[in-house]
Amino acid sequence: MGRPRQWLRAVYRTRSPLITQIADGEVPPDGPTGCADFTGSISCPAVVVNMLHHLDPQPGERILEIGTGTGYNTPLLAERVGAVNVTSIEIDETLAERAATAPHAPGPAPHLVVGEGEEGYPPGAWYDRMISTAAVRQVPQVWIDQVRPGGVILTPLDSPFQCDGLALLVADGYGGANGAFVGAVDFMTTRGQREPRSYAELGWPTWAEHRVTVEEGRQRVRAES
Repeated sequence: MGRPRQWLRAVYRTRSPLITQIADGEVPPDGPTGCADFTGSISCPAVVVNMLHHLDPQPGERILEIGTGTGYNTPLLAERVGAVNVTSIEIDETLAERAATAPHAPGPAPHLVVGEGEEGYPPGAWYDRMISTAAVRQVPQVWIDQVRPGGVILTPLDSPFQCDGLALLVADGYGGANGAFVGAVDFMTTRGQREPRSYAELGWPTWAEHRVTVEEGRQRVRAES
């Protein structure tokens, strides 16, 4: 990769995400493209820190990360809970191979898996916490099933508010999970959920079919409550 110093400065810009893949790798980094073709990125440090703050992993807890990407987030989790307690799954084999070469502390490395993140990773269940670095339109049931009762799921969730809501959910041990949005983010959607779906079909209020701003949505909620 050319211009390593320029890349290094860019990686640590607090509010600047970096695009790392276009059209699932079919378009070279310097090829012509549009925003709709972006399929991989490094989240800006501010978002990484904020998500880890909300996830709140504790030493010794078992963590599943959905979407290894460049491997930037994985060593941070490993430093907190211990590398042997971290499993990270990546659907793209090329990205997974690159992530495997990312620096990490001496000793055991996190468990990196090539596979479909929407299926979680059953061999490692139950997990204490699960974090997704890709957005979903609907939280997969298997994620909830693979988290222990009282365990946490943190994921970007597609919303009608012109952004993704950062959803923090707690599994109830009976196949359900409850929680709330703890922030607004903007992530690429998992490959299996890229196809747009009706918000009404996904359980949003009927007015959500018309995309609105976050503030408009808050005003409607206040008016209806």
